[in-house]
Amino acid sequence: MVLNIISILIFFAVAITIFLVFKKRRNRISSIVYSGTKRAMKEIIKEVRGEEDLLEAIERALIAADTGGEEIRKIIDRALKIKKEKSISLLNSIKESMKEALKICYGSEKFLKKNGIKYILVIGVNGVGKTLFCVKMAKYAKKLGFNPCLVAGDRFRAGAISQLKIMGEKFKIPVFSPPDNIPADGVLYDSYSYAKKHGFDLLIVDTAGRNHVNESLVRELKKLCRVIEKVKGTPPEEIFVVIDANTGQNSISQVLAFSEVGKITGIVLSKADSSAKGGVIFGICERGFPVRFVSAGEDENSLYPFNPDDFINAITEGIK
Repeated sequence: MVLNIISILIFFAVAITIFLVFKKRRNRISSIVYSGTKRAMKEIIKEVRGEEDLLEAIERALIAADTGGEEIRKIIDRALKIKKEKSISLLNSIKESMKEALKICYGSEKFLKKNGIKYILVIGVNGVGKTLFCVKMAKYAKKLGFNPCLVAGDRFRAGAISQLKIMGEKFKIPVFSPPDNIPADGVLYDSYSYAKKHGFDLLIVDTAGRNHVNESLVRELKKLCRVIEKVKGTPPEEIFVVIDANTGQNSISQVLAFSEVGKITGIVLSKADSSAKGGVIFGICERGFPVRFVSAGEDENSLYPFNPDDFINAITEGIK
């Protein structure tokens, strides 16, 4: 009997410890990833004195977070409707409205299953951090039991191949990179047999970008999708669009343009540890594209699955 009681106490002690460690880590991640959002909100929240000030404060907070005007109107109109229907506080109705805007993100954090060789095609304009994300994704996938390999599919930008090789070597991630004169579609064609030969089950493809999305880039990326489908029988399992968190509303037009390439399975918000505020997330999600990951910092482990509740809390933090 005494032993049973001791066992139960030990079990609860371990469970509480795990919970506290997880909570502390989640709070630390939130403070890193949404630091720009929280800074933008701080001064605005100070002015809220009651529910009568809240609506204006939230509108200003969303503007400060770089949320589009159309999305702000939707969030506020929906919040007022929820408040009336459910007879709940304005703050809770605003949070529910934001959750509705981000609903496509709930459940989208599920990762690939380990069965056969998978492809992740990483696309985006120049300078958004695609190559660094590829490395971070490889490290993330390794923790989930995958054996990843980076594929040097950027044959356009000078130095892109050497950059990927250097980063792969630094972080101990294999890189498949045939001679520079082989075009991107040829690289993708050979990558599948290379993966089968060497036992890789996840190929993460770094691709070329441009200063803006143009027809030439879209055609090239479509071709890469066709090559993948040809060699393995199915399109790439994941097509991630990387956007710079500092770009703001222009990111929406980038995502819409890239959606012509194939089914976009996720958005990656890069450079989220900077002064960026991330309000563009609402507009992207409202258009049917889930934000899957947030990349913050240069460290190879600083890649986090997007948590919509943490993002909402960052905007509304401090409001009573």
